This record gives sequence, structure tokens and C-alpha cells, in this order.
Amino acid sequence: CYTPRKPAEMIGCKESEVMEFIKSGQLKAAFMSNIANYVITHNDLMSFLKSTRDFKTMQKMLTRKVIVVDRDPKVQDIMRMELGRQGFEVRGAVAADVLARYWRLRGRDVFFLTGLDEHGQKVQQAAAKAGTDPQTHCDKLAPQFQTLWKRLNISNDAFIRTTEAGHKSVVQLYLQELFSKQLIYKADYTGWYCTFDERFWTEKDIENGLCPDCKRPVEQLSEHNYFFKMGQYQDQLIDHIKHHPNFIRPESRRNEVLGFLTTQKLGDLSISRPKSRLSWGIELPFDKNYVTYVWFDALVNYLSALAYKPPESLVDRFWPANVHLVGKDILTTHAVYWSTMLMALNLPLPETIFAHGWHAADYLARRCVHVDVVRAAVNGVSLDEAGRVTGLAGAG
Repeated sequence: CYTPRKPAEMIGCKESEVMEFIKSGQLKAAFMSNIANYVITHNDLMSFLKSTRDFKTMQKMLTRKVIVVDRDPKVQDIMRMELGRQGFEVRGAVAADVLARYWRLRGRDVFFLTGLDEHGQKVQQAAAKAGTDPQTHCDKLAPQFQTLWKRLNISNDAFIRTTEAGHKSVVQLYLQELFSKQLIYKADYTGWYCTFDERFWTEKDIENGLCPDCKRPVEQLSEHNYFFKMGQYQDQLIDHIKHHPNFIRPESRRNEVLGFLTTQKLGDLSISRPKSRLSWGIELPFDKNYVTYVWFDALVNYLSALAYKPPESLVDRFWPANVHLVGKDILTTHAVYWSTMLMALNLPLPETIFAHGWHAADYLARRCVHVDVVRAAVNGVSLDEAGRVTGLAGAG
């Protein structure tokens, strides 16, 4: 855990001391103190740490959702009140880092994965706006994210970019397997599309012409697409959630997903986009006129990284993952989309999907956090000095 003491001294700590350290709220990150209170709520963090004490395996895989690369990482993003899919979730990465360090202190073999989601319509549009092609756009921004991770001392074991050849090959392998099993079919579809979430909604989902998630305008699209037979795994998924109490945490999120699955019919998932509308994505191995849906691409990173990032595959050693740490806004894509994909591929599901919340907009204001202090600290200035320079005495 974050502390001024040397790692060797921390390793010598008793578990009770580590837990007391966490409970006391003295966690320290590279850019601010008491970080746990800013990343996820104190109760969420403690609930999660307690739930992980009973994990039986010595190997731990912890993942943090990949970040959409549609803009450069700015300090203002560190202080975002909303942990949406587009946001640069530095606070979430620090939360995952706290958990990874906690497990290492307890003698576990940890693989901590994070990275960048570099495909999809938002990235294509951002590149066009910048007057460049998507790959050049991603290649320019990726090092900035990696540098910031180093400055914040995030202890991830791997950093994945979904434009890497190794990831693409795994995605296409899984697509072809599902297609060969006749679990993917082609059909006409008309629905309401949200560009921000890169997701289709039905007529009953939208509210006054707005996306139910992000509240942005949606547009009606009619096109031929390929669909994954997600609906046929509804009963199997419900049964899994009911028989594995820790599969979705905290309890409120578990109830949310179960409520959704037990009260309405689960439809099939559109897993392609025609190149005529979206060209920036991984090409379907069975139809060159389409690219895969960005979520099918991005979710596979949790497995593909184990297959090709290390010198030799670590899939057998670390999969299934112990924890997917995600924001509550993308719980459905992980608990439903990803879970049914894994079932169709006959692969084990992760042990836990932990969906954290976020603080209200006035919370950090009440805690006297100033973006200039964070900016100075990220750039290597001490917190005390940052507080003095910005006129916020004691901000460090």
C-alpha cells in the first residue's frame, strides 16, 4: 500500500497492521493523500478488501477497464466527477493499484492489467477532427497515457493497446469460433444508436430521444449486421449469479443485474458495424465488409493480454481473473455481454466483477481539492510545495 516506508519494511508488516493502515484512511498516492476516499467510497473499498480475503488461489489477476483514446490525458480528467466510459479514469487505476499492492503484501502472485481501447467511432471521429488517421492518432496519444501511469507509480504488470497485432488475432480467433458454432448470424436491424456509448437501444429504452445512460441524443439506424446469440444464455447467466454470491459486487449491483435479467427477455447482441459507416475496427474474419463491435473487441483484452503480452502465455496461470474492477456505468457490458461471450466460448467466468460508484460533484470541493495542486504534483512538485505555490496552504 502507499506509504513513505521502504517496500522491505512494508513486506514485514503484519496483515492486521496493513488493514489498520487502510482503515485509518492514510493511503497515499503519488499526487494526493487519502486517495481511497477520492477513488471509490470508503465502504466500497473495505467491502471489497474483506471479500478478497477468502480467495483460495495464490495467483491473482486484477483488471482495470481499458481507456478510450479519443483525446490526450489532461489533468482536468484526473479530477472528473463522472467516471463515464470516455473519461480518463486515473482514480480508478489508483484504486486497482491499491488492491494489487495489498495482494502482493499478502504474498500473492499478482497480474495487474490496464491499457487503452483504441478502436471505435469516437476514436475515428477524434482522429478526423485532428486531421490525421486513427492509427497515427493513437500512436501519438498512447505514450502520454503510459508516461502519466509511470508518474503516478501505477504498478500494472501489463499495458495493452487494442490495436496491437496480438490482440487483434485473439479477437478474430474468438469471432471465428463463435461463427463456426453458428452462434453468430446475419440479420437486418433497426434501432436507436448512441455514438457516445457506441450502443444500440430499443424504442422502449430511449427517453425523449435521449440515450438512457449518457442522456445524449440518439439517431435511428437501419442496417445489416451480425448478431451474437446472447439471449440463449440468459437462464445460464441467472443461475450463475444466484449460485456465486461474489460474482457481482457490491450486493446492490448484483441485485440490479438480477432484476434486469429476471424481468425482461435478453435479446441478441449486434457484434458488427459495416465499414461503410465505421471503418476503424478489427475486421470480421468471415466478412471483410464489416468490423467488430468495439465492446466485443475491448472485452477480449482481458484474455488476449495474458496470451501475447508476456514472453509465454499466462492464460492457464491467471485465468479466470479474480477481479474486473469497473465503473458502475459499464456493469452491464461486463456482467452480461462479457459473461455470455465466455459461456459461448466454454471459458470460465471471472471470480468477481466489482462495480464501483463515484462521488457527487460537490464532494471534492468540500474536501478542498484543487486541480492546480494535482497538476503540480503530477509534474513532480511536492504536495507541500504545490500547496504553497497555488496559495492553498496545507493542501499537501
